[in-house]
Amino acid sequence: MKNRFLEKIQQTALGARLLSDRRFRTILAAALTMGWNLAYGLFNGVLGAFYRSAWFYAMGAYHLALGLMRLIAVGSAGGRPEHRPSRRTGAALGAGMAALAVILSVIVELTISDSVGTSYPMAIMIAIAAFTFFTVIRSIVLMIRAHRSREGLAILLRNISCASAVGSVLSLERSMLGTFGSSTDRFTYVTEGVSGLVGFLIVLALGVSMLLGSSRRRERQEYK
Repeated sequence: MKNRFLEKIQQTALGARLLSDRRFRTILAAALTMGWNLAYGLFNGVLGAFYRSAWFYAMGAYHLALGLMRLIAVGSAGGRPEHRPSRRTGAALGAGMAALAVILSVIVELTISDSVGTSYPMAIMIAIAAFTFFTVIRSIVLMIRAHRSREGLAILLRNISCASAVGSVLSLERSMLGTFGSSTDRFTYVTEGVSGLVGFLIVLALGVSMLLGSSRRRERQEYK
């Protein structure tokens, strides 16, 4: 049955390319994930307007920026051998990732000051949870893929997905503590503060690693 299914896919031009061209699969998956990031960013913006919450506005900007970074990474790799974006693109995305770490620290501050105890409808909780599970699973898949291939584009997309997963986990944690916890509960503030600090360090480390990787590539090019 599996072979018959693959044969049917290969009979179409798109299916044949999906099965034979790993580069095309990587770019297509990144484009779909980029759309998911942009949609979730807009969703947070709508929630920010509805609840008048700086938290949702900041989280919306965070995910919109990640969606833009995916677009830049894929666009830079177009036509290059071995899925390798340019060195300048890697450096720019690394600097952008470091800037996102700063934005994330602001978001954590808003977590503590901007109505931490706000309760949200179940539909919003389900949407946030669904995005969180998707981004976490996607980041794990890209970690495995980048470890196996060591291709430049796969590494950049892995880092961007990890940053997206960090932001979505923090968002889910905040919404759950706000809905089921208490705004005066010391545990709520300590949990948000510690997890926010860990998230900030992870995203900052991703940005620094991208900058260092771009610097090493420059050094190798200069000594060739």
